[in-house]
Amino acid sequence: MTEDMQFVSQYGDYTGTKQVLTLFAVSLLPKIPELVGHLCSLCPDLTDDWLTSIDQPLQVKKCAKTGRDFVLCDYNRDADSYRSPFSNEYEPPLEDAVLPRTTSASSRLRANDIFATFTKLYYESGVCSVYAWDPATEDGAFAMGVFIHKVGEGHRGLDQGVWDSIHVFEVVPEGDKFAYRLTTTVLLSMNASGTGLKTLAGSYTQQAENNLKAGSGWHDHVVNMGKMVETMENQMRNSLQSVYFGKAKDVLGELRDAAGASQTQRMAALQSSLAAQLKARNAE
Repeated sequence: MTEDMQFVSQYGDYTGTKQVLTLFAVSLLPKIPELVGHLCSLCPDLTDDWLTSIDQPLQVKKCAKTGRDFVLCDYNRDADSYRSPFSNEYEPPLEDAVLPRTTSASSRLRANDIFATFTKLYYESGVCSVYAWDPATEDGAFAMGVFIHKVGEGHRGLDQGVWDSIHVFEVVPEGDKFAYRLTTTVLLSMNASGTGLKTLAGSYTQQAENNLKAGSGWHDHVVNMGKMVETMENQMRNSLQSVYFGKAKDVLGELRDAAGASQTQRMAALQSSLAAQLKARNAE
């Protein structure tokens, strides 16, 4: 692979090794997220480009001040520090950290409490964090993300399953309403053992947009976004169940012979015996 190599795909012409590697990473890593660390160690100079282009599995950290768990993601990250939604401080402490001006402390905490209740009702357990930031767009616009991390173990033969929901909103005023533009990505991974270790992982992204009214307070925005998150979660869960899991089941069904080897041998012997008897009868 040389610096002047060219890669032509459905995305266009890409010249140079870095562009090709990034294209491969963007295509591969969402399907096999456990390879992120390995590939980044092989190409450390491309790590920043990859991590900003690919949604990563969410991680959880405990807030040093409040003791509450919060989600780690690119949207509350600055260098190697992460901002807690509860203390609004970076951990480890970061000098000259930039804090968003979009929400007040009470609004930030209220939004996190509301979506924590949503997570408990829909997932029974899990960690949810809400972050807001100032987008580089027109006046009155803001951005907010809702991040849900759910880990399940020991259910229906599942060793461990992880569901990460990443909901990113861009909210822009349009006349007497606001345009809510939502991009949702679900990262799913499952490990099951038994006759053999089986791993299934992948990601799924959908978008939605609504024009809704909202008052001057932050509460109306949270209500509007909460309804969109609920609708999107249900749609994506149904799609994953019917399309992705259904397809995986069909593929595994084609690969796996439901009958055991001994049963297959008995059936083959029976067929041979019947064929021999029919041949003998026809010869009489």
